[in-house]
Amino acid sequence: MLLSALLGPQAGFLSMIDVYEALTGKRANVTFSATITATSTLAPSVSATADVTVSFPESTVPTYVNDGATRTVYNYGENLIKNGSFEYPDPYYGWTSGTQAKLTSDNFNIIGEAGSQSLQATSSQGAGNVESISTAWKIEANKTYQFGYNVKPSKAGTAEFYVVSLTNTVGTETKQLDTANDRKGIAVSTTGKDIVYTFTNTEGYQYIQFRARWLADSQCFDNFYLCEVLGEPTTEGNVDYATAAIPTANIGTGAFQVAQTAIDAANALVQGTATVAEVEAAYDALTTLNAPAEGQLFNIINVSTGYTPAGKAITFKSASNADLSGNTTAMGWTEAVGSDYPQAVKFTPVEDVTNGYKLSYTRADGNEVFIGTGSKTGLGNATTQIRPTTDAEKALTVQVSYDTDKDVFYLYNTEAGYRLGGNGANDAGLFTGEANGLQYYSMKIQEAAKASYDLTIDAANQWATIIVPIAIDELPEDLYAYTVEVNGEVLEYTKVTALEAYKPYVIYAEEGFNDAIEGYGAAYTDNADVTGENGNLVGVLKKAETLPADAYVLQNNDDVVGFYKAVTGNFVDANHAYLVAPASASIKAFVLGENADATAIKGFEVLTSGAYDAIYNAAGAKVGSVQKGLNIVVKGDKSYKIFVK
Repeated sequence: MLLSALLGPQAGFLSMIDVYEALTGKRANVTFSATITATSTLAPSVSATADVTVSFPESTVPTYVNDGATRTVYNYGENLIKNGSFEYPDPYYGWTSGTQAKLTSDNFNIIGEAGSQSLQATSSQGAGNVESISTAWKIEANKTYQFGYNVKPSKAGTAEFYVVSLTNTVGTETKQLDTANDRKGIAVSTTGKDIVYTFTNTEGYQYIQFRARWLADSQCFDNFYLCEVLGEPTTEGNVDYATAAIPTANIGTGAFQVAQTAIDAANALVQGTATVAEVEAAYDALTTLNAPAEGQLFNIINVSTGYTPAGKAITFKSASNADLSGNTTAMGWTEAVGSDYPQAVKFTPVEDVTNGYKLSYTRADGNEVFIGTGSKTGLGNATTQIRPTTDAEKALTVQVSYDTDKDVFYLYNTEAGYRLGGNGANDAGLFTGEANGLQYYSMKIQEAAKASYDLTIDAANQWATIIVPIAIDELPEDLYAYTVEVNGEVLEYTKVTALEAYKPYVIYAEEGFNDAIEGYGAAYTDNADVTGENGNLVGVLKKAETLPADAYVLQNNDDVVGFYKAVTGNFVDANHAYLVAPASASIKAFVLGENADATAIKGFEVLTSGAYDAIYNAAGAKVGSVQKGLNIVVKGDKSYKIFVK
């Protein structure tokens, strides 16, 4: 039996390109009709015919335009451009040169690139139309279309020039779709660029025309498409908006990290099903860093490349010894992490500002000082000026952001709209760096480090004095501290559990002590002549070789530790203190007890002149008056150990 078939389209005969497109799925909305005839080879007069029609129906392709958390969905028909990716039997189908000559392999190549193919010139092209390529595609009146293509250079810095226009006569530029960029050229990176136009043919033009040339033989074009926009666009959640914010580092439960729960929620969104509200919530969660816990303090360290003070923490210093009541604190990247100066920064959250905080530190006098701007504090007139203020209402709101790629933090001055940083490669000051086009604003934020002082108390003495420019929130175990104050005829002490900066204390360790004590820096000046007073104690930061007439120094005389009346030649070492008792000129010594039991009247005792109930000697025998050596004076329900030389 002999079978023959006559193939033809619904209207007119199909070309080989049409057949290829339909069979490969590159073209839809095509109908094939065939008449099949069967004839017997034994009896040629016996035959039969049948008509067969096969249709490839039109399908739609969804395309998305993202705008923040919103994604607009457009439905398009199939690609109307033949040879959109130069993969057809005739790879130059529909393309001509600037002289309208058909493109051939003599002047253009078809190259494979990343699984697809592109049209590329074989040699550098000039600026005229002769060296350009062009084509045109049929369009219909009053329909909306989207046209796009991709340009893929293999050399950085090359540029392509193109004209996209609507026209009735091919070769004539009637209406350009983009007069801003056409003919001017666009520099394209080595990663390529997608160019897209959406337009409605309300003027009834018959063609959309594309003409292009490029400056180097590295330029190539592919993935041309022209699709009719079908129906009205719809809006849904743009999942890419949320998933693009998913970090690959800085994830955890710590301060200024991204919570894992936020990442899990973003990953759980399914493309095309999320609502705008769900996407917005996921994005907000991903871009919201964990807030610090109550009481947490942090170092802010400048880690900018090329910055001389890089590695230094933001440090606060007062302009002078007496400036603790003023607002002229100097702020800058001046000290290594863990110095005596204030570096422990408090981040106070600001409501309704994502990752927004007011930054402050605690001054040596206990007051809180905030970072502000000149325009708010009155210490300047610009939003870029960084100035201190004790008024929280004038504090600058600083936004913290994290750069996943560089693993650094940025601090944004929300009043000026720029990042905080350094001003010049060698300038250690704190500035709104970007305001002058500077680049020294990469930060590291970490839990605040404490400064430390070595403290030694001999086991035989058990007692010592101390003054340091750091605040010690918690004393080491078995180390006790006391303040001292004159109260009438006696000198009383009060136990404390923390040490303030620049204040002297008497400290006690029953077994002695030889270790470092740690606390947040509070130094406000480089001047070591600063002294501190606390009750009747006067502390010195540097060695005091000359003492006032009413001074008493801590000594161990004949195994009796106490404050003894100062004599010529007495001195006090740096970071120690002496006692002042101007109302007790007759007192020769203040003897300290053997331990620091806070519930008993032990520790400081004072020689008194006046009423008392009884006096006992060291052996416990009652005596009529104070004797040389150790005395126990009983007054009411209190007793005092008194040593008389």
